Amino acid sequence: MNYYVTALALRLASANALTKSAYWTLSKMKGGPRSVWHDRGTWLLANLPEGPSRILELGTGWVHAYSLYQILVRDDEVHCFDVMDRRNFKSFAATIPVVCEQIQQMPLAPGLLERVRQRTAIIARCKDFDEVYARLNITFQISEDGIPHYPENHFDAITSIDVLEHVETSLFRAAAEGWYKIMRPGGRFLAQVGIADHISVYDGNRQPKRYLTHSHRTWDLLLNNDVQYCNRMTTSEMISILKDVGFEMDQVDIELCDISRAEVHADYQWQSDEDIRAVRADIRAHK
Repeated sequence: MNYYVTALALRLASANALTKSAYWTLSKMKGGPRSVWHDRGTWLLANLPEGPSRILELGTGWVHAYSLYQILVRDDEVHCFDVMDRRNFKSFAATIPVVCEQIQQMPLAPGLLERVRQRTAIIARCKDFDEVYARLNITFQISEDGIPHYPENHFDAITSIDVLEHVETSLFRAAAEGWYKIMRPGGRFLAQVGIADHISVYDGNRQPKRYLTHSHRTWDLLLNNDVQYCNRMTTSEMISILKDVGFEMDQVDIELCDISRAEVHADYQWQSDEDIRAVRADIRAHK
């Protein structure tokens, strides 16, 4: 689909409360499996604390796609958080076998593989999310202000995959302060961030940083939308805020794309070459 046609459609869907509600209702009607990237799930498992832990997932989306990895493999107390309820149980049920198959490709001990199969079977017998949560030690919290409301020093790890780029720019610092507050000392913050232009996905990803070619004014007036909001923050900006609120960086891996400064609008020329070319960042930090 053409980039600008897609942008217009998403902008129309964001026009008011009624159109947004219609968009989310239609989106929830999709009952098939959602996309789950195996490398993101395995990265998450590889970096979680050892042993049973209390873990918060930021941004559950439709199906808890990446917390499913730890739910099936580990014996954690899992808390899932989002700013609105986008959950779709039919999609969740259809995604479980996909994740199970992906996990079985990993070099796990026979005992863990059997655990994955057993937990998959448990979920398959459940009729709704509440039953899944009760059987597998999961809780779900919604807060429209974007800040999880839990006691201080509560979590051993906070995780997010493809979420931080959707946090409103004006709220990012307050959200980061909230994450830091509820994490115990030594706790891990694990985030993979998709910094690419999310509308470009619908146009074959021909230019994954296409928003850089438009002025802020053009973006705000014609291209921005609420239903698939992308904050366009740079990796450096996010990391700077995380450091300011107290997180210490352990490792940041950045994936780059090909885009020359000649293509970049003057409004973004202040960015470093790495920030301009960054399309994905894997962030590992701790409190």
